[in-house]
Amino acid sequence: DVQKDQTAQEDAEEALKQIEQQKLKEIQDKINTYIKNNKLETKLKTTLTDEGLLITILNDIFFDSGSADIRNKDKQLASEISELLVMNPPRNIIVSGHTDNVPINNSEYDSNWHLSVMRAVNFMKILIDNENLDPKVFSAKGFGEYNPVASNDTKEGRQKNRRVEVLILPYEQK
Repeated sequence: DVQKDQTAQEDAEEALKQIEQQKLKEIQDKINTYIKNNKLETKLKTTLTDEGLLITILNDIFFDSGSADIRNKDKQLASEISELLVMNPPRNIIVSGHTDNVPINNSEYDSNWHLSVMRAVNFMKILIDNENLDPKVFSAKGFGEYNPVASNDTKEGRQKNRRVEVLILPYEQK
């Protein structure tokens, strides 16, 4: 009975999805414990979404204004975050950069888009310096100012919009 087989397969896929959601929840708990122990609540935030586990990192903790270079004093924190991403099995991870809508005007970056991509790439480079992480599972995206999470009309809103996001995708059985 084809109908029955299909239903059984859908049930199995749903069960795997539930298990994976639970595993992502465990990873989230581990990261939240790290955030709490290091008093980073104002800088790092985790959210479990349908897409996966999202870690939001406010840009101001890694970058100076208009720069995509991670400050030396913050490289240690980036390395510690990379440790939190070591998982078994490895999951695909998308690092994305976001800016506020204040026009950028410096010789290095011609747009917020350019800046956001370079921030994502530079942050990703530090993550994959960790030899326990497989570079194959990483990709980088830049959204510029086009995916705001708050209003750009206030200083606080702009600060929230300047961020790097690390999305851990659910593990897919091949």
